[in-house]
Amino acid sequence: MKKTVKQKINFFDTSALLGGYALDKDELNYISNIVFQELEHIKISYEKDEKIKYKARSLVRYLMSNRDLWRTEDTNWRRVEKLLAKTPTLEDRHDSRLICEARMLSGRYDVQFVTADASQYLLANGFKELNALYYNETRHKERLWKGFKHIDLTDE
Repeated sequence: MKKTVKQKINFFDTSALLGGYALDKDELNYISNIVFQELEHIKISYEKDEKIKYKARSLVRYLMSNRDLWRTEDTNWRRVEKLLAKTPTLEDRHDSRLICEARMLSGRYDVQFVTADASQYLLANGFKELNALYYNETRHKERLWKGFKHIDLTDE
């Protein structure tokens, strides 16, 4: 019996993208709708500082202007919820739903789960169907944003 080789896919969580992970045009990059929900929350949150809000806005603009670098799919959220319910090590929150979505994709792809969140990495690494990658920004040269400059307007 011949073993089928699955196509590799990079599955990103929000922290890796906000950390500046450079998407490679020669790789298959997957970004969940949950990531966009989290980015929208960051952009409008009163609890977040201006620097992280700026990163979130810049990231969304970058992703929309480079739509050829990533993809997403319509996810069967009922299946995600069922898988989550069967996994007692995961609480019902966005990070856990991302892990479950990646696990579901592992049926069709060789999934590399990319995160800059240490606890998320440890959780994802506990599932044999995922290859978890802990992103460290010094591994990649390209930065997606360089920060922002605060300007005070005066009458002068």
